[in-house]
Amino acid sequence: MNKFNLAAALEEKKIKTLTVVSNSRITPNMHRVVFGGEDIARFPADCAGSYVKLLFSPEGETSIEALMASAKPVMRTLTISGRDMAQGTLSVDFVSHADTTAPFDASQGGYAAYFAANATAGDTLCFAGPQTIQSYISEADWFLLVADMTSLTAVMTKVATLPADAKGYVVLNVTSRDDVQPMTLPAGMSLVVNVQGEQAPLLADVVADLAWLDGKVAVWCACEFTAMKAIRTYLNGEREVPRSDCYISSYWKQGVTEEGHKVLKHQDSEAQSANV
Repeated sequence: MNKFNLAAALEEKKIKTLTVVSNSRITPNMHRVVFGGEDIARFPADCAGSYVKLLFSPEGETSIEALMASAKPVMRTLTISGRDMAQGTLSVDFVSHADTTAPFDASQGGYAAYFAANATAGDTLCFAGPQTIQSYISEADWFLLVADMTSLTAVMTKVATLPADAKGYVVLNVTSRDDVQPMTLPAGMSLVVNVQGEQAPLLADVVADLAWLDGKVAVWCACEFTAMKAIRTYLNGEREVPRSDCYISSYWKQGVTEEGHKVLKHQDSEAQSANV
């Protein structure tokens, strides 16, 4: 996106500018930034769980002036965690995964994490979107939902839509047990929490160790790229779950920026299509 296109996008209202209302650490490794402003009215009431693109200058700045001065803004994808119609606000949860105590270094990435760690009331941030995240299939005998820190917000919105008689598993891979936010599960759903660490099993192994239930399973899985591929191989290969019954996606790749991950994800998608 060049200067002209950014200006056009702002003029055509494709880009929304929001203002920080508050910023708080809701778990040891998660910040919640609440936004307000006139453009809030352009977000629908049911946008929680949808994803947005956040715009930064290459230097990590977020003001309109900085974005207009850059040849191409950097985009980071996050999920909307809440929309308060009464208060006229919208919230986004950011994972703390970068060293935000030192000055921002574009070569190290961490645009969104650095913003969340330092955002104060009155700061502005530009959004593109929202777009809906794919859900699980509704006709199933049981459900398997898998998420890591980057997809906690998304999986919580999916949990909220499970039928009351749903059975199955919600598997969370988190940095700390305290990073698990409160959620109400149907009585038949079991919560499995894997806390990362040197002695912790891999997320794919946690999934593979679950007792397999009878009947048709609906899968929703979003996590790190390598973990995603291992889980997909297990479910589509060993367990022979049809691809049509699965949403399995990667939200990031260890050691790679979002731009690099996007390339890898495209290549992986093409390889999967070729194997159909």
